[in-house]
Amino acid sequence: MSVENEDDDNLDAEASEAEVESESEVDAEADAGPVSAGRPEPVEFHSTETHRKLRDQLDAEIQAFLAAGGSIEQVEPNVSARPPIITASVGDEVS
Repeated sequence: MSVENEDDDNLDAEASEAEVESESEVDAEADAGPVSAGRPEPVEFHSTETHRKLRDQLDAEIQAFLAAGGSIEQVEPNVSARPPIITASVGDEVS
């Protein structure tokens, strides 16, 4: 078997795997139920136990981040990353 044939076989195998993954994603989306026009993702309802597990997982990730030397900076609630909107009126000098 030549190198080109091996490459073609590898590409075919990867394409088949991708098709299987995309088919299972479509099946999962179909099982999720109807989706409203305003939301691209279906709403998920979690039990209290699921919320607790997610919170515990997030806490563990935060602790690992801090242990690795990371820091968390608290930002004031009124701080925005957006620049202020500047409106010009007739007669205002624009620089």
